[in-house]
Amino acid sequence: MPKKPVSKSKHKNVQRWKKYKIENGKALPLGKFCPRCGEGVFLAEHKNRLTCGKCGYSEIKKGL
Repeated sequence: MPKKPVSKSKHKNVQRWKKYKIENGKALPLGKFCPRCGEGVFLAEHKNRLTCGKCGYSEIKKGL
């Protein structure tokens, strides 16, 4: 059986500083948190949906 080809793309680290905005000395989240996983786990924004990478929760965006 032939070997599976190795992926050439490397995983990028999450840049968490891009997910928050500092206002009056407090960090405010820019994205939406997952309702199942709780605060600290953001939903990924796709073209037509929001998805949690940890538990698989999805929300469909309306108006597209």
